[in-house]
Amino acid sequence: MNDGLRADVYTPTFVMTTTVRLVIFLVASLGLLWAEQPLTEKDPEVQKYLKERDEAIGKFEAEHAAEVKARIDRLKKIHAVIYHYLLEHQGIWPQLPQEVRVNSAATRNWWKELLIHHGLASEEWDADPPVGITGFDSEPLTAYRWRGQPWVMAFGAESWPTYMILPDGSIAKDAPAFAKPPPGPFVINRGNTPATVPEELKKAAGVK
Repeated sequence: MNDGLRADVYTPTFVMTTTVRLVIFLVASLGLLWAEQPLTEKDPEVQKYLKERDEAIGKFEAEHAAEVKARIDRLKKIHAVIYHYLLEHQGIWPQLPQEVRVNSAATRNWWKELLIHHGLASEEWDADPPVGITGFDSEPLTAYRWRGQPWVMAFGAESWPTYMILPDGSIAKDAPAFAKPPPGPFVINRGNTPATVPEELKKAAGVK
């Protein structure tokens, strides 16, 4: 294989040159990685953004209380149906067939049929806004591995927050357009520790 190096130039001079180049590359790479480290909630700029965002969301929700309640109630109904599905299937998340995964319309129809079959009213699925459902692997209780990983999201347009329901049924929300975000990348940690698994679900999954 021709990788751009000649086989007859492995001399001490070449080795030294290669070493110097490697050091320069590593230093440059570390500098780039350092420069691109995302901000976190501890950074004042992110705290300022979150405060302004949450205040704007609070004001918005006060003005649209009935609509907000309807969206959150809908998420809770879908969450409840999925939870009962987990109880009936040893804690294993619904698994999309391979042929469905490549098509977003087919994916939505598959979820709709599954959830309606397990008790969700069709109008709850068909209501606006569209919802997105997270996919998990086929191991029992994977859906509880991260307490901050949403199960279902009701996507918001520019004028609406996105509402998300977490494993424990609590609601998280985000609305980047409601406040000016800090410059550069930043990370909002919603929780990487495991969620608490209800005892009845542990029993159904056969774990202690």
